[in-house]
Amino acid sequence: MVDLSSLNLLPRELLETLPEVPEDLFPLPLTAFEKYVLWDETESLSLSYFIELRFLDALNVDLMEQALTAAACIHPMIACTLSGQDNELCWVHHGDFQFKIIRELDSPPLQGNGREIPFDLRKESGVRFSYRPLERGGSRLLLQVHHATMDAVGVRRIVIDALTMYAHVTAPEKVDQSLRYPWSKIEPGLLKQRADLSDAFGGPPSQPLTTWQRLKNARYFHFQLPTPIRGSAKRLASKVKNGERNLGEEVTSDADRFEPLEHLIVDRETSSRILEKTRKDGHGVSDVALALLFETCSLWNQQHGDRNLKSRLRILLPYDLRSRIDLRMPATNRLSFAFLGRTQGDCQDLGKLIPSVSEEVESFSKTHLPMDFYGAIQGASKHPRLIRWAIRHSRNMATSVLTYVGDTSRGMQRYFPEQDGARMVGDVRLDTILGAPPVRDNTNWSIGVCVNWGQLCISAAWNRDALTRKQSAELLSLYHSRWLNWLNG
Repeated sequence: MVDLSSLNLLPRELLETLPEVPEDLFPLPLTAFEKYVLWDETESLSLSYFIELRFLDALNVDLMEQALTAAACIHPMIACTLSGQDNELCWVHHGDFQFKIIRELDSPPLQGNGREIPFDLRKESGVRFSYRPLERGGSRLLLQVHHATMDAVGVRRIVIDALTMYAHVTAPEKVDQSLRYPWSKIEPGLLKQRADLSDAFGGPPSQPLTTWQRLKNARYFHFQLPTPIRGSAKRLASKVKNGERNLGEEVTSDADRFEPLEHLIVDRETSSRILEKTRKDGHGVSDVALALLFETCSLWNQQHGDRNLKSRLRILLPYDLRSRIDLRMPATNRLSFAFLGRTQGDCQDLGKLIPSVSEEVESFSKTHLPMDFYGAIQGASKHPRLIRWAIRHSRNMATSVLTYVGDTSRGMQRYFPEQDGARMVGDVRLDTILGAPPVRDNTNWSIGVCVNWGQLCISAAWNRDALTRKQSAELLSLYHSRWLNWLNG
């Protein structure tokens, strides 16, 4: 049972619509993918990611805390901690869980070295929330999410539910009372089935993978390792340690502790032209984003000394495996990984690169290739020592990561009407949602691409041991220039 007695800011009739968390649901064994994420992180690189919600107004933080606590009834994974060891790992639910939103001015979201504060999932939930008024006006609600707890699609569902509650309290007259609550069909008990992805593609593959293809894929993944993004953070850190810092080299400012990501928000006119061009060319935004990321990585490494056109680049693509049943399943992790590889020589001709990327991504759904990686993780997770050894010896998974969030208004337009390019959420206006995936050793840069009410937004996270903040910003600027070059070419 979940204790709702403290939620005095939310109306009782709203709380009565929340689903019951079955008493026999927990403890809930971890899935293979959840274990993999836990074993893959290191002390310096927590596998957590950030999502920012930017508002044009100030939030009622006390009310939002209660809305998030109520959302934990709908999505109980955010009210869980870890217990057990290795194959006995399980999630333990806390019915008396109360979300507290950290005020960033009192406790910044990053450590003094610019790294995210790691989670201790045995003592705390895998989701943190912090809030800060913005100097230019408005405010920011920042989410830090451990990837073992849930993926970004799951987080979006939690956000929609919590904001719906917030809107019903702050401006009920603006809410369409005829709509069902977004959580009306949620069944928490379905979390027991979250590892069953047999129906992820809705049927058998139309182009089955052959044994030869599987062997080729395994050789490609384990033996043809990609070239990392080049950076100078380690060199600068060594200079600082030896007292050799030069004037003009990057110094981490106190303000940086509030900014875990770098962002690029494309103006609305340019965004409209980009979206129109992708439609005319018959490519998805994600296909173009992937091809341009390959081009950016190639150009960056060439500019920093790697002019070998045979150098291999690889992009990790988180692949959503949700099926129709997930409309009723609470927020959780339903991911696998897909990988695309090119040499630097392949990245010289964008006219060939974009169609080849588009064709390869399309083949993922035809062959169910992401299930191949997921199946490998399932098999390896039965042998914790083996998978940990493999992870330690495979710290060079990809050159970069790209996740395409899509149009963040999906699922929101029904509940939050648009006004002047923002979404009305009760007494506040939601302007932008931003985020980027986590990084790992040698996978030094990650990109999150989304469309906020027709406006293209790109966010970047980076490995502080490899790149400086300045270099990440320069990479983002280079990526932007490739978008403009493609648009005007």
